[in-house]
Amino acid sequence: MITFEHVLTESEVNSQYINLTDDRGDQYGDRIAKHGVVLEVVDGEGRKFSMKRHHGNQLTRCSGWFLRNAIKPNTRTTITFDPVNSTLRIVPTSQLPPAATPQTANPTHQPPAMNPTTIIRRPAARVAQGNLKLYATSLRARDLLAERFYDIERLDPEDPNQGYQRVLNKGRAKKLADYLLGGHDDGDAFLPTSIFLATDKPVDYDEATNTLSFDIREVGPFSVVDGQHRLEGLRMAATECPALLDFEVAVNIAANLPKIAQMCHFLIVNTTQKSVDASVSQRIFARLTTAIGVDPVPNLPKWIQRVVESGDDEQALRIADYLNRTPGSPWQRKIEMANEENSAATIKQKTFVKALKQFVLTANNPLSLYPSDRQQRIMLNYWAAIAKILDTGEETVLFKFSGSELFSRFSIPFFTKLANSGDFTAATMERLLRQTFDNLDGDSAGVGHPDWWLSGTGAAKDLNSAGLTRINADLTAALHRTHGADNITV
Repeated sequence: MITFEHVLTESEVNSQYINLTDDRGDQYGDRIAKHGVVLEVVDGEGRKFSMKRHHGNQLTRCSGWFLRNAIKPNTRTTITFDPVNSTLRIVPTSQLPPAATPQTANPTHQPPAMNPTTIIRRPAARVAQGNLKLYATSLRARDLLAERFYDIERLDPEDPNQGYQRVLNKGRAKKLADYLLGGHDDGDAFLPTSIFLATDKPVDYDEATNTLSFDIREVGPFSVVDGQHRLEGLRMAATECPALLDFEVAVNIAANLPKIAQMCHFLIVNTTQKSVDASVSQRIFARLTTAIGVDPVPNLPKWIQRVVESGDDEQALRIADYLNRTPGSPWQRKIEMANEENSAATIKQKTFVKALKQFVLTANNPLSLYPSDRQQRIMLNYWAAIAKILDTGEETVLFKFSGSELFSRFSIPFFTKLANSGDFTAATMERLLRQTFDNLDGDSAGVGHPDWWLSGTGAAKDLNSAGLTRINADLTAALHRTHGADNITV
């Protein structure tokens, strides 16, 4: 004889099915009958119904039982199965008050169903990896998708000090949802890779029984370090097929993990095991640079540690942010920042920052010796001078890869020449640039003319790496043929 209690959710009532699961999350479907078996079901009044076991852990064809017993969400039932005569008895025993729904200003997702209990108990294994303690377990989709169970801390393009996750790719999540829906009926749905959740609060683990337990009201919402597309795919699929709410997913949970450590583990997972958009990783590198010596930063792979300690991303992003946000800057709103959708942008942050790191913030560029605020003002003057000569307001590639790359390269000899006088004003830079452009000849003679940079018709549109190297060499030679630049006074 099998007996357990089950609270019916709003999803079960709306879709007219029953999950054969108790309050602890233990499942009884396979112990009662195999998929496709029709069972005789008796209610508390002795009325008989025919229900069918369905893949996973469900009973379907339940509409008559729901109707005759006037079932509402949060009804507690006692379910008893007699294996001798294969009879299932399902009796409503009480009506629970509906669970309060927490209000959030910007909910990350709209779950298809609430878990009626906020207390989760699951078998788990504790895994120690250095200072990191993980609990490897599985959770049903209904638990994962419950209100305030998890949160996606996405990087905010308006405030890069908030969040760290990339933007959700809904197309990628939809592909997973379609796969789950297509494979569910045949029992072929398969999601082997685990979701990595983290909280900065403790959870309970009973070593004697290897049981993990927590109250989501106290530890939630969990941060999704890795797996946001799998969760969104599950949510999409469960919305169409509520039976998928009992689909089990492998989960690794880290407890007592500070927010900055969660961000570090996201960076490690997404740069050492798979790729993440370079704009997002640049922002995380920069934040870790500012955290050194202030916040506890966990051990990082050596190559990540070197990038963080160099501070190049942090310096380059300061310059990029300054040029992109300063009113009157030639680059204002032209750089598409991490997680930003900007139709007016002409270049992505990762491309712009890469050029700054490679050519502007290097040891052979005198700009690297100046404080950050002066670097920003000098770069603004530099681009203001360039734009005054070459930007006529027509569509141009000056503010795309070709222009950014070329003038980042050229900044090395250009700033070296200006450093002799210490004069980095926009007027001085404009004069020296005009002299340099006038000294160009041959194939590079047109570089100093706006038409050369026009989109569609200008020669700059076809530049490749070799072409940029050649033109930069011609510009450098023309720069050294200028006269009197070292004695400019303001």
